[in-house]
Amino acid sequence: CFILLILGGGGAEVARFRRTVMQINLATGALAAGVTVVMAWYAEPLIRLTVGEGFAAAGGLLVLQTLGVTLFLFGVALRPALFSMGLQMRFLQIVTLSTACFYGTLLLAVPWFGVYGAPLAHIAYNVVWLIAMQAALLQGVREGAPSGQAAAGEATSSS
Repeated sequence: CFILLILGGGGAEVARFRRTVMQINLATGALAAGVTVVMAWYAEPLIRLTVGEGFAAAGGLLVLQTLGVTLFLFGVALRPALFSMGLQMRFLQIVTLSTACFYGTLLLAVPWFGVYGAPLAHIAYNVVWLIAMQAALLQGVREGAPSGQAAAGEATSSS
């Protein structure tokens, strides 16, 4: 729990917490980026091999969708990090904003790009989500978790 990190170990534990979140995000994101590169080169042959020639034209869609997933995986540890910091409401705000961006992009992109609008909307969602989640984590670490003062008061009064 983030509050215990603040109360128990101070700055060193908070730095370790941030470093762990960053390492998880970079590891999963790098793995996904590797898959995206493979998909960029081999999407159509892989589709032909797995589901048949009739679907080979979906290679571009697969690459875009894989890029959207890659963006998400660069922030996979952010949700549990924010939850452990007591920032559930901030998370809900971010998801609401990201969802609005998804549907706005979908409404604009599908008429222009056809079915390619759907993965573009997914990418837009994940770009907004990733930036906002990272900003929320940094802000939360700088300012302390919102429930930190209450928990700190309880911990000191029970000591």
